[in-house]
Amino acid sequence: MTVKATIHSLTELLVKLGIQANSNNDILFSPSNQNFMSGIGLSKNLVFHRKINMFDGFSRRQFVKLSGSIVAGTAAAGSVPLVNFLAANAQNSTGYKIVGYFENWSQYRQGGGQFLPAQIDPSLYTHINFAFGIFGYISKGIDPNNPHLTGDYRIQPIEWNDQTVLYPEIQKLKQKNPNLKTLLSIGGWGFNDPQDPTQIGTYTYPLFSQMAASSAGRQQFINSAIEYAHKYGFDGIDLDWEYPAVTDRGGKPEDFDNFLTLLNEFRNAINSDAAAQKLLLTIASPAIPKGESKTSQEFFQWLAQCARYLDWLNVMSYDYHGAFPDDKVTGVNAPLAEDSTPGGTFSIKNTVEAYLESGIPTSKIILGMATYGRTFKVSSPLSLSDNGPGKPYSSAGNAGPATVTPGVLSYYEIQNLISSGSLTRQWHEPTLTPYAYNSQTGDWVSYDDAESIGYKISYLIEKGLGGAMIWAIGLDQFQNGFPLIKHAKSILDNPVSRPKLPFTLISGERRYNEYSFLCSHNSFVNYDNQWTWPNQSYSISKQLNSGVRSLMLDTYFKEPGSGDVFGVIPEPGVYLLHGVDDHGWVAGITYGSIPAKRLYEALNDVIEFLKTNVSEVVTVFLEDYTETPRLKDELEKVIGLKELIYDPDNDSNWRVKEKNQWPFLSDMIKWNKRLVIFSSRSHENANTQIGVAYNRSYTKENFWSLGDLGDQWDCPSRWNDGQYVDADYPKLFVFNHYRNTPTVITAAIDNHYDKIMDRIDNQCSKTAKQLPNFVAVDFFEVPLNESKAQDVVNELNRRW
Repeated sequence: MTVKATIHSLTELLVKLGIQANSNNDILFSPSNQNFMSGIGLSKNLVFHRKINMFDGFSRRQFVKLSGSIVAGTAAAGSVPLVNFLAANAQNSTGYKIVGYFENWSQYRQGGGQFLPAQIDPSLYTHINFAFGIFGYISKGIDPNNPHLTGDYRIQPIEWNDQTVLYPEIQKLKQKNPNLKTLLSIGGWGFNDPQDPTQIGTYTYPLFSQMAASSAGRQQFINSAIEYAHKYGFDGIDLDWEYPAVTDRGGKPEDFDNFLTLLNEFRNAINSDAAAQKLLLTIASPAIPKGESKTSQEFFQWLAQCARYLDWLNVMSYDYHGAFPDDKVTGVNAPLAEDSTPGGTFSIKNTVEAYLESGIPTSKIILGMATYGRTFKVSSPLSLSDNGPGKPYSSAGNAGPATVTPGVLSYYEIQNLISSGSLTRQWHEPTLTPYAYNSQTGDWVSYDDAESIGYKISYLIEKGLGGAMIWAIGLDQFQNGFPLIKHAKSILDNPVSRPKLPFTLISGERRYNEYSFLCSHNSFVNYDNQWTWPNQSYSISKQLNSGVRSLMLDTYFKEPGSGDVFGVIPEPGVYLLHGVDDHGWVAGITYGSIPAKRLYEALNDVIEFLKTNVSEVVTVFLEDYTETPRLKDELEKVIGLKELIYDPDNDSNWRVKEKNQWPFLSDMIKWNKRLVIFSSRSHENANTQIGVAYNRSYTKENFWSLGDLGDQWDCPSRWNDGQYVDADYPKLFVFNHYRNTPTVITAAIDNHYDKIMDRIDNQCSKTAKQLPNFVAVDFFEVPLNESKAQDVVNELNRRW
């Protein structure tokens, strides 16, 4: 960070806080309670304010448009191009690829759905794939009276105006976006479908397998594809074979090996042809395993072998459920976090994790986004309280006026139905997707809107993937400026704006000690949005809702009278206080707490957050000056605590010292044991079982401050004479990053991402011999509009 940038950020911070300088350049702070501060002898300038019946055989990803006697086309995969290590490539400002598919049959849509290349906004994409080209067949669109196999494997167009109108119009988009790349996608679902309603696939479904089986066939196909791409201005080829080795779609077991050979030879041809060196090579890649001869693990390992020859893989991460022969109940088209079928394995999360576990580079994984929905006619009644997925259905939903395919509606068709009152939108939290229904007609649709697309893009960023692909451009609400695609691009352009993902989605199968949490030091204040001296400006509820997942609280048992200088203790109890000694205390100097607050009241706020956020885990650290019986009495006042607290000593699900390991976060969530409380005082937990674990048994912690000047960067242990001591079970590392006497200004300086990461990487991780599990800071929300402690936590969670 430059000096200039630092000065600018602090100036902005001062303005936001209402802080001024007088003629002597002394900093003045607007007090929250001037009379009180004066009354206790402190300067008033000290306080800071501050987500078909398959119509006789329509199958996954089929989109058909018939216009008079002209067959407009059969759609396909959601393929898509993204990151290219092997050739120069376009990208947006943050390095992500955004690939959109143009369907050449969209030109025939009626009902306001006609879509042509000139309607594309090229600024939204790094790549555009033209769907589709084919090979070995002259289609009805080219020869209406004599569609036929050619007897070779040369590339052919589908539509009568592909070469003369549509290709040139697609390439013309580069005039508006010089960085745009275009690819010809070859194949598609219908091309490989023996029951293709357009009758193309009836002839062509075995061609991929036949072509890949011989050296002569592969070479003819590869040479033709390269020549065709150059002739019509395409920057690459996207292969959409759906799917190798699937026997009822013309495949054979040997397709797996033959496809690898095809890709290898294609890559060698590109590399050896000077005119072809900049061509991209991608494939449409399944979200779930395809082909009977491989196990799931073997299938993804095969994909990883394919990836060696490809610039990227276009993951068709949708069509998990629809009115398909193997789906007996309504299901979600593109579930993100988990399957809509209880216990099912279909989800984007499971797909991405399988890709990563196979060793496919993150940058070569392009996550597909659907701008259409899957529809059903539900056979059981729908009601206001019972209208989600999992309902028996009688057939695919009605065809839309533009897409005219039973079981499929474009996003704009869905939005029109919602706007007219024909469908009612609902949200399905487990899959993070919307759905819409009509209780009178039984219509039910699973689709994506801006909210669910936002979560998918956020997950893409979280996992470090290469970018997003859109199936398809003309299915978004183009009449209203492509809202879904624009929303996806806006987040990829500005990742900081991405929506927060549920904890379970990003934690995966990690144990409690294999994750980092944002922690606030001296966490308690009574109100929000006021800069208080010196630790936090948000209430506990707002901290939790802002990303904090761990709280540090100082607790004392106090009663009215002795030491209660200002009469702030109304009754005996355990209070949140700081700086207490035998002579008394001033409630609020650290916590900003007037009146004084009870521990049970603060924990009730934590419980309310956990009840509302059922996939979150919260940890509380008590700087504890309370005898066991009194702490036990206080905890018994916390409503719902016993149901939620996880006791690592005595919990029947998992005793850490017996297992020598912490439980999985997912298990803690499943058990609904999502609150962990550690105390600096041993409460003989094995006997009293009040649910509070002894801090020093389970954690290690660096010395608690940076000193007065913020220049003490070493990380000696706070305990054990500066030495870190591990136990037989993994200890949790609490990383403290704050000064002896913190202020919002010093926190804004100290909490910068680079500064915290430097201390973690070069000091604390080395001495504690592990990454921090808790990153504890004062004023976690500063510096404003810059990388801060939450970004540190995000980075650590990418490293675990």
